Amino acid sequence: MPGCQINFWLDAHACVFFRCAVLPVVVEVDRVVRPGGGIIVRDEAGAVGEVEKLLRSLHWDVRLTFSKNDEGVLYAEKSDWRPELIEEPA
Repeated sequence: MPGCQINFWLDAHACVFFRCAVLPVVVEVDRVVRPGGGIIVRDEAGAVGEVEKLLRSLHWDVRLTFSKNDEGVLYAEKSDWRPELIEEPA
């Protein structure tokens, strides 16, 4: 559908509760969300910082970060960036 986008609300604390790592969740979100789509993360400031670092490494545009009383909130949008294919030497 044109103009349709999926937005995610990621509670990194839920990953800890369900004993999953944050990295695979962020990788899956990056796979599913189209460029221009957004993600909101709310958790402890340290967990939000970890997600921010991962999203920046995937070239997401981190638009908002806020922390108060050891709780953080982050909003990021996926950019058009894709990794370049590196050809192996023959």
